[in-house]
Amino acid sequence: MRSSASRPLSVTAKVGGFVLRALLGALFVLALLGTRAEAEVTSVSAAALPAAVPATGGGAVSVNWTVQRLGPRTGGQPSTVRSAQAEIWANGNRIATLPGILQQVSNPPVGTPETLSFSETLMITPAIARQIARASGPALIVREFTDVGTAPGTGVFGSAASGNAALSVSGNAQGALSLRRIELSFEDGSRTGIFNTGAGPRVVAEIAYTSSGILEAEWRAARVEGSGNFERSLGIVRQQLSSAGRGQVRLVSPKLPDEMAGLYEVRLVVRRPVLNFDLPRLRYYISPEEGGRTLDEISLIGPDEGTRVTPATIFAWETAAGAEAYQVEIFPIAADGASAGTRAPASAELLLGAFDLDTPLVAGKLVPGAASRTKLSDISFARLEPGETYRWRVRAIDGGGRVIARSPLRFFKAP
Repeated sequence: MRSSASRPLSVTAKVGGFVLRALLGALFVLALLGTRAEAEVTSVSAAALPAAVPATGGGAVSVNWTVQRLGPRTGGQPSTVRSAQAEIWANGNRIATLPGILQQVSNPPVGTPETLSFSETLMITPAIARQIARASGPALIVREFTDVGTAPGTGVFGSAASGNAALSVSGNAQGALSLRRIELSFEDGSRTGIFNTGAGPRVVAEIAYTSSGILEAEWRAARVEGSGNFERSLGIVRQQLSSAGRGQVRLVSPKLPDEMAGLYEVRLVVRRPVLNFDLPRLRYYISPEEGGRTLDEISLIGPDEGTRVTPATIFAWETAAGAEAYQVEIFPIAADGASAGTRAPASAELLLGAFDLDTPLVAGKLVPGAASRTKLSDISFARLEPGETYRWRVRAIDGGGRVIARSPLRFFKAP
């Protein structure tokens, strides 16, 4: 309970009889002023109907709130019980705020318990439903109710209490197979790569799931840049998965198309069970050759050095003549400020193999040559450790699959 404010009382070191009597009288008055006269919110409970929303489309949820309130110890003016917004929490994190004021004015008898009821309908968007589905358990709808004075200038003078109602995603009942997450990477753990023709790269899928059932999926690859574009099936996956709680399985793709230079995209298309999230995909480039070449320099536009990035941050650069694709690369940075594992470049700035840094990529993205700006994918952004510093750069690739230009390294901070 928030007690009424009182002014601090200063006391002199020497107190005579008259001063002492005056002091005691003042303390008595302050004690009367400090006596609680306002009503008090003691508890909040709630029930959501329905308690689950569809996994794919979200939906409307009706919530009935019950607020227990205790009347003042002495007579007073009516006051308002108020809540400004609802919040959705999952895995201990607030994932959404839903504005909407609930309030009632009342003046319960002195010291008498009172029950107030509130009802509302909340719209759970598909995006919020997907976040709830990825959580390890039900989400919570949370509201805080507070006593607020009705007279101008009174402000908040009563206590506050919070309540919650459970909210889950339907279709994920225990016993039915549910995929929680799919992460794709190449065999070396990177999220992007450049390979020679005939290298036979493969992709690894790390799948987190719950319960038991049949996983049906298909590996598919498409050539998205270059002459003779195509999309083809690489293989069918049909596998029984079973776990008493949370399980994880690792799938390795067949060899990816590598006979022609160009930009490719690979996916694991899940047919069964129905997913509550978007399917990830990887891009890679097939280069017909490697070797030392003098590289042109690409000028970076943004973000600026030292920027703290967000999922909305745009990575932009100046275009390079002859570029058919660009690869955005993100590397960790050593504590002393130097790029971890950086090899000393030759004076002619030669390209040293597929990558000229010993440190593997933390994240990356391949974009068509017509583009000169991009955002990081959600999967790439999720690989960044909060508060850590990273280096990024861009490399340009020509129609023959050769790296023809690259930018200098520039650092940024993850949020």
